[in-house]
Amino acid sequence: MATVKDINHALVESTRPPLYTNMKYWGKKPHNIWYEYIKNYVPTKGVFLDPFSGSAMSAFESVRAGKKVCAFDLNPLTSFIIETYCSEFSELSFINKVKKIIEEVSSDDIYKKLYLYRGDKYVVQNVKWNLNQMYEVCCVSKNGKDRVCLENIQLDEEAVDFSEQINMDNMTFPRRAFRKSVSFTDGFLENIGKDFSSLYTKRNLYVLSLIFKKILEESNYSLQQQLLLGFIQTTHLSTKMCVPRNKKTNRDFSTSWGRSAFIYSKKQMEMNPLLLFENSCLKRQSVLQSMKYIQHYLPKKPNIADINYVKFDPAKKIDIWYGTVDAKTIDTILPEKTIDFILTDPPYGGLVQYMDLSTVWLSWLELLDAKYKPNFEQEIIVNNDKNYESFSYDLSIALKNLRNVMKDEAKIVLTFNNNDLQTWNAFLKALNNSGFKIEKVIHQQNKRTGESNVANKYGMSASDFYIRCSKTDRNTFRTLEKEEIEKILVDTLKNIILERNEPTPYQILFNGLLSKISILNIDISSFDTTLNNLLRKTNDFVESVNSKNLAGSYWWIAGQKYNEKSKSTLSNKVRKFIVDKYNDSLSHDEMLTMIFKKFPNGLTPEIDFIERLLKEVKSSNNKGGN
Repeated sequence: MATVKDINHALVESTRPPLYTNMKYWGKKPHNIWYEYIKNYVPTKGVFLDPFSGSAMSAFESVRAGKKVCAFDLNPLTSFIIETYCSEFSELSFINKVKKIIEEVSSDDIYKKLYLYRGDKYVVQNVKWNLNQMYEVCCVSKNGKDRVCLENIQLDEEAVDFSEQINMDNMTFPRRAFRKSVSFTDGFLENIGKDFSSLYTKRNLYVLSLIFKKILEESNYSLQQQLLLGFIQTTHLSTKMCVPRNKKTNRDFSTSWGRSAFIYSKKQMEMNPLLLFENSCLKRQSVLQSMKYIQHYLPKKPNIADINYVKFDPAKKIDIWYGTVDAKTIDTILPEKTIDFILTDPPYGGLVQYMDLSTVWLSWLELLDAKYKPNFEQEIIVNNDKNYESFSYDLSIALKNLRNVMKDEAKIVLTFNNNDLQTWNAFLKALNNSGFKIEKVIHQQNKRTGESNVANKYGMSASDFYIRCSKTDRNTFRTLEKEEIEKILVDTLKNIILERNEPTPYQILFNGLLSKISILNIDISSFDTTLNNLLRKTNDFVESVNSKNLAGSYWWIAGQKYNEKSKSTLSNKVRKFIVDKYNDSLSHDEMLTMIFKKFPNGLTPEIDFIERLLKEVKSSNNKGGN
């Protein structure tokens, strides 16, 4: 095998194509960055493995890079996505079928009573509620050109009263009970109900059931899959978990399920499922756009095989091996030492309850086929039933299995992101216990922000650590006393601040610290406080609150004089670097790449700061040129 030149710096994220914006899946990764890793580390005839492939993005980027891939996940939704995007697609058949379903549901007498407004002039697009009291109805004209929001809501109140009389006994919809899990709090259950049907108002449940019934009647399997993809993107937006946007945004007609959690809000936005179905199938970021896009995005139509039915053989002309697979048993389906590279996004402890969240979609899909029933017992997670030790143990088993199927010279890169030090410790312990040594830790700042980081209390852009490892026969993980750990942490924090030579935001300190301790191979399980408390309880640091910055408090070293104008501050170094290197012939992303190379990990400035500097320098150059 030829020597591979390692990727040792952060890369720049590109805008996601339609293929990845259609399907909502928590924790989507930057597609172009994964493409670069796969292209770089997988040899021409090699095999790439992603055992936690989630949104299935890695499968398609592997095909784009011309590599064979095993894209597995315990979540059956992954297999559904792969099968659908790789299915035979007829644009005309799809459009006609969607329009037929819309026409038939629109003509349903009950639907008319539920969602038509002012005779047949308007269709109710959404209804806004506050403490179960309706306060606004937003409608669209039948031709879609006219929109109006009304506070006179008597007619819709009558429609809601009528919906309560609908007999749902013969309708098909999820009756799965909410399981005992951290995802479903007592407050949520008290206000929402006990099963998945209670996520919806009665009329929304009726309309969803009607659409679902018509999809089930479709005999063409590929077309049915594509319709189902559009449908499940309707189901979460039809729930009571969607809230009205702030009036200042002037977005009365849109909402989202914006948090990675099952939520109950006093204010709710009830969306018309039929209009949602039309949008998710035919409009912007739709199934139609995705299926059309993938045909020219990939160099060829992938040959796929479900690993649960077809034995793995790298010699076969299969581009994507996929299937619902428990990573802890992966060595039972893949031969020893057959994988050339692994890039994967393993579970982040209890940060995101992926399987629970996916049941919004799986609860419908499993009505079609039992293979979509979620397997909670085998999930690697921290929740009611599984603690840090359990998480670390399960992850260790999975990683040992991955080690067995890797070639001796193969590399594994894991992405990880969690602001809880004990979760990080559990992750690092699992790595070491399974026979891996860390070669490099790269803090990857994502250029884009999104719903995934809404709940980040410091308001920072979403980011990940890319942790590159190789096989080892030595376990060098060191167990230290609490006092030793705290000294190492304090010294590391000091060094980060001194390197930057300026007050440093908490989140950047945290990110820099994680990069350092990952390499040090120390067990910090005896560290029983938070990083925030550590900064405050010692006499080594002083806090400087900057109310204009969303990253929280800035920290400086006690007793040290700070000179804002010094050339050695990170801000001034970055400013000089940009001024010196700026060239109109360089793209924005090329400039960012140069900055990431020059100032890695704890030295990487905040993205907002970099963007401001780039704009300033560009503006200054343009003025100078004139």
